[in-house]
Amino acid sequence: MIYLTVCLLCILGVELFIRLPFRRYIVALGHVSKKSVRVVTSSGISDHWKEKALQRYSRDMALASLRIGFLLVVMGLLIGIAAYLCDLLLPSGGSILEFISSGSGISVAIIVSCVYVFVRNKLGAP
Repeated sequence: MIYLTVCLLCILGVELFIRLPFRRYIVALGHVSKKSVRVVTSSGISDHWKEKALQRYSRDMALASLRIGFLLVVMGLLIGIAAYLCDLLLPSGGSILEFISSGSGISVAIIVSCVYVFVRNKLGAP
């Protein structure tokens, strides 16, 4: 029963990751990083303007990183709450959170998540 619950929690986690706007912030972080590298390597921009631009780019990268971190915390909290509720409602003989934290639980979670993403992509789910 604990394996089935972990599988369902993994599917929930994958769907949350897909549905939350991670991609938008990761792409934004990549764009700002490329712009900052372009500014640093440019010989036509004075050091004064490089300092001004890099301050802005640093701020933008920090905000995008914080947003990604916030989304990860929200996702972790939602999965943690779901696991806690499953512990309360389902008599599985052990704590799901303890199992997920163990080496075998992490292995099961990785395998189930990868298989789910592969099957989801093959079926052409949006």
